[in-house]
Amino acid sequence: MCLVVLGATSPNKLYVQIGLIFCGMQPIVSTCMAMTKSDVKKYTMDLLTLSYIRKPSSSQETCASENNNDSS
Repeated sequence: MCLVVLGATSPNKLYVQIGLIFCGMQPIVSTCMAMTKSDVKKYTMDLLTLSYIRKPSSSQETCASENNNDSS
């Protein structure tokens, strides 16, 4: 941000362009750093593969197994 602010006040606009490149790279680098954590990677893959929709929750599995035992 310092390069953007300093570049805006100087006649040379090169500093603004360099500052904007760093501003654009920051979220990409932050996302890559977060994806190195195993829990973030697991939850992201669960979200992308829609496993929250396709997989029954543990309470539903418990109820289903209880119903199967009652009907036998």
